[in-house]
Amino acid sequence: MLRLGVLALLLANVLYFVWSHGFLAGLGLQPADPSESQRLLQQIQPERMRIEPAGRARPASGPGSASLSQAFTGQQDPMAPVSSEATACVQLGPFDDAQLASLAPRLEAALPAGSWTVASQPEPARWVVYMGRYTDPELLARKRAELRQRGIAFDAVNVPALSPGLSLGRFATEAAADQALAKISTRGVRTAKVVQERPETRSHRITFAQLSPDGQALLERVRAGVDTRPMQGCTEPLAVAKVDPRQP
Repeated sequence: MLRLGVLALLLANVLYFVWSHGFLAGLGLQPADPSESQRLLQQIQPERMRIEPAGRARPASGPGSASLSQAFTGQQDPMAPVSSEATACVQLGPFDDAQLASLAPRLEAALPAGSWTVASQPEPARWVVYMGRYTDPELLARKRAELRQRGIAFDAVNVPALSPGLSLGRFATEAAADQALAKISTRGVRTAKVVQERPETRSHRITFAQLSPDGQALLERVRAGVDTRPMQGCTEPLAVAKVDPRQP
């Protein structure tokens, strides 16, 4: 029995060898081809395939591929993350309503949508204890000398409707200005009065959260002639209400 078992095992090994090496292919008995050579027939223009080194930038899709959005994020590849070292948060302002209305259309026309936001805060009305207007320079100089002699502080009023004139104090409410005028009157000042230096307004700041060096250069060209103040780093806004810059 042992001899028969050994002979059967030997015969099985011989048959497996013959089958696995394809000697029985003529009888339709052969193992599956592990190389899957049939997939080579399914390739489409395999000669055009190229293996690029890792990290190489993909070619531009067209002559206009270096878009404004790339300049304002520092991204050369739209699928690549923005580098925080290459961009900066920049603010412009503050602007009043008229200045914002002048600058906003330029930004909308030149910059990608969503690359900038506007935050607004109210500016309360301001009242001033006022002397003027003094269109005669000699009279203005004489009034300055009188105030210095009485020890009363003053400065110039730069509002066009009130200039040239003198301010003896600025106040957030008309009542506070009236109280200050009453005190000043006891020191011999007779021609001062309380006037509104400015009405209640809104102040606006424009923020660019991620601005590349190229974007900063582009922004300088866009705002030329409208805002000549230097760009600032971002600070915490006093108010975060977003407004439509086209809305009065």
